Amino acid sequence: MPSEAPPSGKTSDTEEDQLVSFFPEQGWGQLASGTLVFGDGSQMDPDGTIVPPVYERVTW
Repeated sequence: MPSEAPPSGKTSDTEEDQLVSFFPEQGWGQLASGTLVFGDGSQMDPDGTIVPPVYERVTW
């Protein structure tokens, strides 16, 4: 992986973060970097690393 690639879970305004395919009926899309993003907020990097979704804790 190139050293200039953003670390997993971080977003930036690079062309690698552009959505190149999107399948909302299946709940996923693919970024130009090869990362798969899922409707629940999780993602899978091209090297197979899974990044779980981040949920905010709600207190009542």
